[in-house]
Amino acid sequence: MAYKFKVGDKVKIIENKWGSRNEVGDVGEIVEVYKSGYRVQVPGGPETDTWSIPIELELVKQATMTIHDQILAELNLKPGDIVKVTHKVPEDNLGWRAGWNDSMDDYIGQETEVVEVNKEGFGVRLKSSHTSTLNWNFPAQTIEFVRRGPEYKEMQISKDYSAKVYADKIEVGCQTITIEDFKKLQKLVNEMTKKFW
Repeated sequence: MAYKFKVGDKVKIIENKWGSRNEVGDVGEIVEVYKSGYRVQVPGGPETDTWSIPIELELVKQATMTIHDQILAELNLKPGDIVKVTHKVPEDNLGWRAGWNDSMDDYIGQETEVVEVNKEGFGVRLKSSHTSTLNWNFPAQTIEFVRRGPEYKEMQISKDYSAKVYADKIEVGCQTITIEDFKKLQKLVNEMTKKFW
């Protein structure tokens, strides 16, 4: 099985068919992963348009796990879990690949829900209590586990909307519908479809 590159891996550019500004033969570090693409930062090289696909890269040195990632692995958090933010830390603390924003101070001492666990060093995205506020990514070393959240599955409804499907309800954005009401709605849609089609 082919090795899946990750943030922190040192790689060599062996091909350039995807239009990266890096040159064939350059050696750099993977600083971002998105779907099947890897952004490679070469020392002294360009900082934008440096994406490559796996077949264009050769592993030079595998990244070691940071303290941040070790803590994240031990926490074993899942979306829906309830956690508490305990304190503030400086930028790039223990391998956390982000910085602290002043708006994140509002979370300190508060219990909130895990939205996403990012395995690329960016930490844990937490749900905002304000609908207009961004869901910030917090470093694992500032997170205290409180309790497991209810099990649910994430479903992509459209490009812009996803839903959380629980045993007893469905959440789409700020809206919640019970499974019982959803079944009634589904029955109504089926009847209307038969009537008009």
